Amino acid sequence: LSQCGYPIDYVQVSFTKPFNWKPLTRFWSTAPRPGDGMEFTTHNWLIRSSAALYNDVCPWWKPPGEWSDPFTNYISTVRLLSATRNATGDIVSGHGCGQMDWRLLQDRLNFTSLGLIPFVVWDNVPFCFVDDPVLGLYGQIAPPSNETAWGKFVQNITGFFRDNYGGLQAANWRHRVATEPNNPHGHWSGTQEQFFSHYDWTTYNIKKVFPMAKVGPGNVDTGGKHENTWLQWMDNFVAHIVNGTNNATGKTGAPLNWLALSVYANAWKVGPMAYDPQMGADKATLLRNMRDKLPRHIQDSVTLEFQEFGTLDNEKRQRSGEPGAFGAAWTASMYIRAAMEGGISNIFHWGVADSVDRKKGHFFLHGNAWVMANLEEVMATFNKPMVTVGHTHYITKPHSGLNVTAVYMQDAATMGGGDGQRFLLLAAFNVYRHNFRTQTINITLPEGAPQVTNATKRCLTMQNSVYDVLLADLQVSNPEYLQHHDGMPYGLAKLLTEPAHSWLKHQTKYWDVFASSFNQSTFSWNGTLAMDTPSVCLLQLF
Repeated sequence: LSQCGYPIDYVQVSFTKPFNWKPLTRFWSTAPRPGDGMEFTTHNWLIRSSAALYNDVCPWWKPPGEWSDPFTNYISTVRLLSATRNATGDIVSGHGCGQMDWRLLQDRLNFTSLGLIPFVVWDNVPFCFVDDPVLGLYGQIAPPSNETAWGKFVQNITGFFRDNYGGLQAANWRHRVATEPNNPHGHWSGTQEQFFSHYDWTTYNIKKVFPMAKVGPGNVDTGGKHENTWLQWMDNFVAHIVNGTNNATGKTGAPLNWLALSVYANAWKVGPMAYDPQMGADKATLLRNMRDKLPRHIQDSVTLEFQEFGTLDNEKRQRSGEPGAFGAAWTASMYIRAAMEGGISNIFHWGVADSVDRKKGHFFLHGNAWVMANLEEVMATFNKPMVTVGHTHYITKPHSGLNVTAVYMQDAATMGGGDGQRFLLLAAFNVYRHNFRTQTINITLPEGAPQVTNATKRCLTMQNSVYDVLLADLQVSNPEYLQHHDGMPYGLAKLLTEPAHSWLKHQTKYWDVFASSFNQSTFSWNGTLAMDTPSVCLLQLF
């Protein structure tokens, strides 16, 4: 029973008072892109815009041009300065770091021509700044040997942003110092005190060019070996921000505009409970508590963010992005708990789609992007969307594994009454991925909500998730695909061999399955909804 979950047939979801109304923003609109694959000219992560998708499937979201990164406005420029495990990927080299490769830097920022905005990441210090380089998992991770020289470089690069991308535009770019600075194997081999100095010198020189620039530290690693130490690391950092001596200025304190975490579900180490969406709410609470330690005048300008986010290794230690219904239900549950309820302002995403036929512009959205697409419809419908959250959490009941999470959304213009449009996003999710039981959800809408007589429903389930359908078809005649029974890898590239990927172009069935996940049906509202597990549904209420 612990593997399949005890059955729960009846679930009550209520929006209990007081209603915690919050504005809905595009918290999902930032994607990290590592420097060695950042140049959009290779089309290695951009998707060709598809009239079939945008006109027929989700017409409320319009791509900016021929190529786009769906549902993305900002690119987190991971490893912008030093992209490889040797100096060949550095934008600066030579004796005294005197040789700048401006063309390489511009190539890595070419996505700005599409209207995408950089979130500048100052990580992986180039080799020429370090007397004794240290190689981590993703390149050079030692701090600069001379922070003063590093600071001049930072000021030079920031001035290049101003002069080549427009002072008004570049002044609004945000700047992050390092990536996971508490991770000595992957990202930062120096001490925490060295990071404080590095942070001070970097932010000081950014602000010499853009005094109002928003700056902050790298996302803190909360998993694995760091699960029990990250809070203390962040507590020390906050103390430095408030009371520490700034290594660059000699004054007390340093600038700060966010606190951020890496948040992953790693089921290989923890088991299925790693997928418990309560994790999102808990991490949000810990970040809020950390922000509360800041003086009030600083708190108001500090956002809370998940700057890396997703599933990681599944139960079989397979790296899995969960592009099917399981991942969609998990993502929606986490979005609602962490962002809409917990106050997380930004949740970055690694990937949202797979190209199927580049010439036709056909591509399949991952489950997380199906959720984003439906939230984009809400954003397009309302002038000022407001949300309040209700959920039922059965994890603590023996072996149930069930979560049902809901968010009620309406326009601020109808908060005081009126018959404006309303939406309800619901996720039925079970940490035990093979529990497919249909749940009957009883929904009590917020008190004072306009009367509902009819509703439209659009759901993503294992029956119409293109990745689930494709995997099931492959498993019928290809036993090797059974290895993915406990979770799918990141998208088609790793799910399919190249011959199978070519074959897929000629299978209209899968495009039809994908398009069908956006179909709607109308039904009479009685406050009850039957939902498969796992699934996500968007209801429009009338």
